[in-house]
Order: sequence, then structure tokens, then C-alpha cells
Amino acid sequence: MPLVRIPGVHSAAARIVARTRCLAVWRVLAAGLAALVPVAAVAASTWETVAHFADPDATLELRIPERRTPVSTLPSAAVLMPAACEHAAERRDYWAEALLGWGYAVAYLDVPATHVRCQQAPEHHGIDADTPPLTTLIDLATGALRSDPRLDSSRVALLGWSRAAVLQALARRDTLAWSERLRAGVAIAPDCRFPTRPQFVTPTLMLAGGRDAADEEYLCGLMMRRSHDGRAQVTRRVYPNANPAFDLKALDGSADMVVFDRNALDAATRATRLFLDAQLHPERSAAAHAGASVSSWAHPRGAAGADLPPAGRSLLDHVLDGGHDIPFPFERLIERLGAHAGPGYFDRAAVKRVLIPIGRSLQRHANAPDYFEAPRIVVAVDTEPDRPDQFVNLKDRLFLGFQPRAGIVEAISWNPEGGRFEFQVIENYRAGETPRLAYANRALCGSCHQNGGPIFARAPWTETNANPRVVQRLRAQAHDFGGHDFHGVDKWRLAAIVEHVDAATDRGSEMAAAQTIWREACGPDDDEGYLCRAGLVLAMLQFRLTEDVAFARHDPLFAERVRARLKHHWQQHWPNGLALADADLDDHDPLILDAPADVPAWVDPLRPRAAAAIWSAPDAGTLRATVASLSGLFDRLSVARLDRHLASSASHGPGPRIVMACDYQRRPRPFSNVRWQLDCGLGDTRLSLDISIDGQRVREGTVTQLVVDGDSYNPILILGGRVRAQAEASRSAGAVRVSAQREDAFADVVLRQRGSHLRVRLPDGNSVRVVRVRPPNGPRPAQVELLATPDFAGVRNVVLDLAGLRHPALSARPFRPARVLRALFDRIGLTGAPVILETAGLPPPEILAAPALKATADALEGARDVAVLKGACGQCHSADTEFPPGFLHGSAAALERQVAQCAPRMLFRLKMWRIPDEQRAKSPMPPQPGHGYADAAAWSESAEFRELARLLERRVGATGGSVSDLPPCRLASRSAG
Repeated sequence: MPLVRIPGVHSAAARIVARTRCLAVWRVLAAGLAALVPVAAVAASTWETVAHFADPDATLELRIPERRTPVSTLPSAAVLMPAACEHAAERRDYWAEALLGWGYAVAYLDVPATHVRCQQAPEHHGIDADTPPLTTLIDLATGALRSDPRLDSSRVALLGWSRAAVLQALARRDTLAWSERLRAGVAIAPDCRFPTRPQFVTPTLMLAGGRDAADEEYLCGLMMRRSHDGRAQVTRRVYPNANPAFDLKALDGSADMVVFDRNALDAATRATRLFLDAQLHPERSAAAHAGASVSSWAHPRGAAGADLPPAGRSLLDHVLDGGHDIPFPFERLIERLGAHAGPGYFDRAAVKRVLIPIGRSLQRHANAPDYFEAPRIVVAVDTEPDRPDQFVNLKDRLFLGFQPRAGIVEAISWNPEGGRFEFQVIENYRAGETPRLAYANRALCGSCHQNGGPIFARAPWTETNANPRVVQRLRAQAHDFGGHDFHGVDKWRLAAIVEHVDAATDRGSEMAAAQTIWREACGPDDDEGYLCRAGLVLAMLQFRLTEDVAFARHDPLFAERVRARLKHHWQQHWPNGLALADADLDDHDPLILDAPADVPAWVDPLRPRAAAAIWSAPDAGTLRATVASLSGLFDRLSVARLDRHLASSASHGPGPRIVMACDYQRRPRPFSNVRWQLDCGLGDTRLSLDISIDGQRVREGTVTQLVVDGDSYNPILILGGRVRAQAEASRSAGAVRVSAQREDAFADVVLRQRGSHLRVRLPDGNSVRVVRVRPPNGPRPAQVELLATPDFAGVRNVVLDLAGLRHPALSARPFRPARVLRALFDRIGLTGAPVILETAGLPPPEILAAPALKATADALEGARDVAVLKGACGQCHSADTEFPPGFLHGSAAALERQVAQCAPRMLFRLKMWRIPDEQRAKSPMPPQPGHGYADAAAWSESAEFRELARLLERRVGATGGSVSDLPPCRLASRSAG
């Protein structure tokens, strides 16, 4: 029997009244119904109907996780799932089983009319005006769940899919009381066109595939920026190479399922669990957020290694002549970088700059208390030089942070020969002083830069000038900088630039992980090792020549020998998978804090971060990600030069043809004679095209779809072509008779990739010179022939020859694309290879040395105390710096005085290790567990930890209260000692 019936309403006012009446009636009836539900049903784990809504015949079903103990009175947190538009049953079953396994109750809102609403016009967003909006049904279902005594009314979350009103339910501020709002939300492949004025009050995780349309990425970013007035964080995770609705693709069982959709679903499932645990089960968040223990990381966390490069020099050294030529002021330094970065594109500068007045860097206190008068400037280079044979390619390889008050420029710069990012500092960067470039304390930098490279906050980047409130405060200070900008940074540009900086840090971080695979996964420098790396190089070139779409993964060289080699060595190096450290920090709003520069523990970069992804041995998704990351090191102009050279080579002949049968439509078209539309397929290859024909000439057209071996190409331009007559041989007459009938004609069209204008190439690298289109003729159906030319064969032969010669460019040293291209170009007779950087002319590198401790044997109650403190804190606190405080720098007397001053805070931070993660007021110190300990629990119970705690307790005595009660660790007099 239905509980509620809502008559059809047509006006906005009537809908509001009906909705309010519906909620009130439901609360009364649902409370009475819930009282009749016996608590003994807790043990059930099958779907049970708990509510029914008459219009549009919606049903709420519930499953409770089985209890692992005989008796338990703890109510369950619940996750509500509205019906999906497509494959609802498969999606429901997959996510329900996952949620039940994590200990959550699962409610499913089944709306039979969902598939009808999902097909309606976008402006209605799948909502029928004659039925209650799905958001209303979500409210009703949420009320029913809160009334169920088996569930915790304060812990109800929502998980749903595109066009299912998920974002509307999460992005409302005033329609529901705080006590009735959802605790968390997960939106899979969300439609970011709606709502148009979002104000998120529910923490939300959006999951998207990297193959989303570009406008979808823009709209989601726009939605997140518009939600600044809300009070909840919105995070959008994008899984590269995955389809937009990747869970649908991975679950529908279709034959053309691609593996990276399954990988994306696995990664999204892990991310969903971490997110829900953090919001609904804070007691789990410490273990969940930390992810795998440090000892299980295949790729060590942090910037491990010596401060000075083990080989080579950083790109910043090459740009600044090893520190002998440092432009000043900062605008001139940006100009120097711009000379290498190229002209940029559209209206965006080549060198991206972002303002962060109150950030989380080591220099965050330098501009206190007037934070907005001298904001920190973060710089990233995300474009390539227009002359790669003359300028250094800095794309995704150079990042700067400049604090004008401190006179310090912090730099993260790629080292091509060393295969890692280097951490550097430009000191004394002020007027009237001589700037000095030096390598920084790598261990100190690695405490926050746990990925060994650049880091940046996730969207919506609230601490940057992407935040309108930050811009408003900056405008008030603009008069101090000429009324227009801050050291050349245009303050009016908002999130459009910040998005590019964030993307560059992500690509740079992944690039370092791909280098690890290049060096280690193919094994030592024997014949098979060189052949394995040659196969990777061929795949990279194919990937770039197809505009980052495909490579010949089914080629015997790659599919058998390369993959077998990778699999063997992968098992040796990374039996549990290669973990990629996360380059993203949680978003942070300093303007809501009483002490803006005081970074809370939950957004502190020192906090150990879980792996961003785990690349397992070596499946299709991992191989594609590796090839994509390494191929990005090839600059686009060199790739374009190679493409033109191959296309102009006269030494090749026609290759095999791909012939496909097609569905054909012929339509008249205004201002032209006819329009041909074809949809063709052969196995895993599909092609759809649309061309306009005027007489004997193809005027225009587009290949709207091209899929080869499961790889979907970007839209392709048809530059033109000719319509020819079909020739037929007449054996009886001994002559050739030509039929000029339109039905017997065929068209040869020429293609180019949109944007790059590279030739269209198959995954094996060979170019598609002509596509021959044949309309149907009698019993013969319409056909399309792809006429390929084997012009990539020469490249393949050269690369395999280099492997046979054991060329250094294919050795197990870090991958250097310039050396690979130089060797390739020389052998095929092509000039203009990228510049190869040499270190011979650079001055010796300098280092920001952390001076050795000068304490005598009787200082700090003997040398033993000195050794304990040095072992735990010496890497970061031995330099003559104010932040981090250098309490281990100076003479014996200075050490005694400084440790006595800082001991209360040192002990407070040390004891944070024994407090659950969600309850910590500050991040624990030292920021990582002691060397050799698998996790925080083992470290906090170790003898080393207890000895350090006893040492500090002797100097502190009884210390209570919060961190605000502790004396500051300010060492203004440290140099006097």
C-alpha cells in the first residue's frame, strides 16, 4: 500500500508546496512504520523492501551487513544508491557488494521510470515535470533510512551516477536543515551541467574517466569554482584513458571492454572506500589514509638520496648557467623561462603563475601578518619550446615558489641524466644582494614532497587566487604593486591558470615513476634488456604519432618478448605492485582559521599520504600508463618533424588494406550536391565518417569515430578528396568501358589529425594515406578501404639496430628522449633533433649544507643525548634557519639553550604518534616513522621512540594543554651562541 501520493504539479510554487507537504507526511508515517521493524532483523543480508512511494512507483530496498559478532547493538552507517540510467542491476550489485564488505548498510532507490527520465531533454535533466523530482525521492528515502533503528541517522551517504539527480541532492544549502543533510556523497561520471548554482554542503567525491569530453572537464571545474560559498570540499578524481562511465563499461560484459576501464573501476572503488571511511567512520581513517605501510612501497616515499645529483645537473642549472646568471627581479627570471617555454597558446602565457598568500610551504610565516601584501608566487612551465634544437624543454619539469619577503626562490627541477627531480633554492633574491643557487636539504624537502617531485592542492584550490575571497583581499593590496599585478602575476586570472599548474604537477610526478620502470623493469644491459627498451621506444613513438591514442600492443615484439621481460623483472622488483606516491594535497581554506598560517594536521603536507595508484604487474592499463608517461617526454615539434619526414619518404610502397562493410546514407545537402554518411566495422575496428561532395570534389568532412583494436582515436578532419568513376573491363570488346553513374563512383579522401595535423596513423605507426569510400552498388554493400603505407618500417629497423649495437640511449640509465631522437634522426637523415644538455661547461654545484653539530661531550647531558636528537631531528633542524627551527645548530651553549626552549613543542609533536590520526591537533614529528619501522604503531612502541620521549620529558617535566598553551620555538638568538 503506498505511503505517499503526490499529484501531478505543473507550477514551481505548487511543486514546492507539494514537496514540503510530502516530507512532513512522510516523517510521521515513516516513524510509525519503523517502530514496527524488529531489531532482530540486523543479521539479514538480503534485499528487503522498507518503503514504497506511489508516484512514480518507487521502492526503497535495504541490505544490512552481516554482523561478525553474535550480538551487536551498534547501528550501521548507510549508503543510499538511486537507480542508474543504464545497467542499473549490474551497477547496483557491484557497489552493493563492495559497500557491504566495508561494513556499510546499502539502500537502493528503485525508480522504474528512471530510464524514461534519463532519455529526456538535457534542460529537464531527466526530471519529468508531472512526477516528483528525483531529488525529492532521495529526500524521502533519506528520511526513511534515518528513521530505521538499525541505522545511524547521523551517518547517511549518497552514491549515484550521471543524470540521476545526484549532484542536485548534494549541492543544496538551504532546502534542508543541517541535521537532515547527507554526510557524504559520491558522484560517478557526474553531469556537471547541473545544478547551475551549486553550493555544496556535503563533502563530495566525483569520479570521472579521462576520456570525458573537454567541455565536461571545463564544466566540472566551473561547478567546483562556483561552489566556493558552500562549506564542503569537492574532490574530482580523473582516471586517465578510462571511459566517462567506466564502471558501466567494465561491468556490462561487452566484448570490446578495455582493461583500463576495469583498472579505473578498481582504483575508484579504493578511493570511494577511503573517502567514505573518512566521512562516515573517522575511527578507520587513520589506517585508511595512511594506505600501505612504508615498507611495502615498491617506490620509496620521499626524496630519497643525496642532496647533490648522483649524475648530471638540473634543468634550472642549465637555464641559469649553474647559478652564474640569475636574472633579477622576478619578472626577468620569468622572461628567461619563457624564452625556453615558447610563446604559449591562445591567451595563456607559456609560464603559468599562481598567487598563494597563505600557503603551506616552509616560507608561510615570512609575510606575516600582512599576508596579502606579499603573496607567494608559484610557477609551473607546461608548454614546450618552439625550437627544441636550441632551447631546453621545461614542460612539467620546472616549478618555482617565490616569497618576496623572504628573498627565497624554491625550485623543483628535473635532472635528465639523473632521472629524478632536484630540490634547489635561490638565496638572497633581493635588490642589492647577490643571489646564490644551491641544492637544498633533500631529506627536509622529502618530508612534504613524498613523491620526490612537485605537489599541489586538489581542486577547488581555495588557498590560491582561484578563490574569489582571496582575490578580493589581494585587490585591497594591489596599490602597493602598481595597481595591476604582483611581480608580473595577473591577479584577475582565476582558476583557469591554477588548473594547468595542478595538471603539470600530476604529469611530472607520474613521469618520475615511469622512469623507474624504464630503468628496472627491462632488467640489466644484456641483449634482451636492450631489445625490451627498444620495444618501449617504438611503442612511445607510435603513441605520440597517433596523438597519444594507440601503440602496437599486439605486435609480437611487444606482446611476447617485451611483456615477458617486464613481467619477469616486475615480479622481482615489485611483487605487490609499483606504488605511485600522491602529488595531490587536500584542499585547504586558511581564511576560516583564527591563525591563518597555522596548518591543521588534516591538511598538513607532512601527513603521510596513501598511494595515488598501484601499477600491477604489467597489465594493459599499466603498460599504457607507462608508455603514455614516457612518450610525453618527446616534444611535439620533434614528433611533427618525424611525421613529415616519414610522409615525404619515397622509399616505401603501398601496404595492406583494411576493408570494412558499412551502413550507408545518401542525403541532399544545401549548397552541395550530396552528403555521404557511413558507419563501418570489421572486428575491433570501426569507422564513421560524414563527407560533403560537390561534383567531383569532396568539399569537407569529418571522421567522427575511428576505433582500431579497441583504441578510440580523436575526431579526425577530412581535408578533401576527389570522386572518381568506377572502371569496368569489357572482355568481349577488348576495351575499357567507363561508367560515370553516380552509384558506381568512389571517393578518395585525405585525413589529418585535428589539432596537431599529424598524419592519421594506425597503432603500428604506419600512416593512412587515403580512405577510399564506395557507396553500395547492386548486391555489393557500401565499403570503406583504409589504404595504409608502411612508412614506419624504417623507424622500426633503426631502433632495432640501435638495440643490436647496445646504443647508450637504450641502456638501463634514465631515459633521455633527446639522445634517442638524435640517434634516430642521424640514421634516417633528418636534422633538428632536440638539444642534448652537457654539464661540462657548468660550474661545480653548491649545496645548502646543514652544518655538523658543534656540541661538546658535556652538552645536553652528554654525547648520547646529542646522538639521539641528531638521529631523530638532525636532517631537518641542523641548519641556521628560522623555519624549520634550527635548534640543533650552533655551539654547545646554543644547543643547550635552544633545545630547552623547543623541548615542550618537540615532545608535544612526538606524542602525536600515539594519538589516532583524526584526533591529532598537529602532525607528528618526526614526520615519518623511524627508519626500519613498518608503521606508526611499531614506531611509537619502539625503544628508539621511548628513549627520545624520555630525553624530552626530562627537560620539559609535566606539560599539558593544547598546542596553543606551549611556548613558541623561536630561535632569534641562535646565531649569538
